[in-house]
Amino acid sequence: MKTKSTLICAALLVSLLSCPIAADWNNAPIAEEIHNRIAYGTPTIDGYLDSAYMQSERIDYKLQPSYLFPDKDISPEENVKKYFSWDTGIEAYTYMLWDDENLYVYTSVKDSSSGIVDFDKVTLDPLWPYIYTYQDGIYFRFYFNDILYPVFAERGGRFFGLTDCRYDEEVSGLTNLDGFPDNNEKIIGLNRDCFVTINSDNSYVTEFKIPLTSRGAEYVYMGAQMQQSTVIFNYIDTVPYGMWRGYVGTEPGFIYGAWYGEIIYGKKYDENTISKINRYMNFVGSSKGDVNGDSYTDSRDLVRLMKYIAADGKDIEAKFPDVNEDGEVTTADLVRMMKMIAAG
Repeated sequence: MKTKSTLICAALLVSLLSCPIAADWNNAPIAEEIHNRIAYGTPTIDGYLDSAYMQSERIDYKLQPSYLFPDKDISPEENVKKYFSWDTGIEAYTYMLWDDENLYVYTSVKDSSSGIVDFDKVTLDPLWPYIYTYQDGIYFRFYFNDILYPVFAERGGRFFGLTDCRYDEEVSGLTNLDGFPDNNEKIIGLNRDCFVTINSDNSYVTEFKIPLTSRGAEYVYMGAQMQQSTVIFNYIDTVPYGMWRGYVGTEPGFIYGAWYGEIIYGKKYDENTISKINRYMNFVGSSKGDVNGDSYTDSRDLVRLMKYIAADGKDIEAKFPDVNEDGEVTTADLVRMMKMIAAG
């Protein structure tokens, strides 16, 4: 055992020195804080965007790849061409909702390099045990005050859950989600009643709910605020290796994956020059009728909606114009809003 461990450590050290590593933005300075309004509502978990989500703000992520370039003598662009030509980049957005029992998350990812590995090759991260990272998926981190609650939803739709079954009661007791087991034979269908994934060649959608315990619900209520961050795992084909920590499974030197997060690089892709974006979920009631986004529904929203309809939606900002939730913005929404205002 001692010899085997020594060899593993040596291999990891060699690969760390020879491969690019991911930027560690956990302790990076904050460049921007963004607050997103999360409305009260209950969608159907089916992988389709319910009209209820339209009452929340759409979260468009400002994503950057988390790798660092190995060749300091050439430009970042040349590094990409030389080492990361497989990476076509990704785009993603999220809608969220909340109610008295659950948090709901709908995320759409544009990613043309599908990285779903055969399940017998699903690999635990040796430096971060109990996380099955070497494939496409979405990693969310929710902060119940200072308690980090991380979940992962895999692109292949085979599992979703708390990323470690070993978390203590302080973490696991916030929800009724099961944590990832210590071997992949037990993970298929994990939390199946809580998520759906719809996958295609160029994109995928994942929708899930996080069932709150009574203790978890203490952090989710109208007027509350919760920090949240999202990381998109982007791998290519069926290679069960990642490079974000600078090693790649059993073969140092392969570079087939990267994490995308809301980070900002300086002049160089260097971990010493990065900063990060902090996002906060602000839990509100129904945003129905709040067209101008000021948290109230009044005559100012009525005027804004009139202008929006008259301009056919061009050059007029309207956050939640579909007041009657029929999928269209018409004079019927004006009538509904007038009734809402009259009713107080």
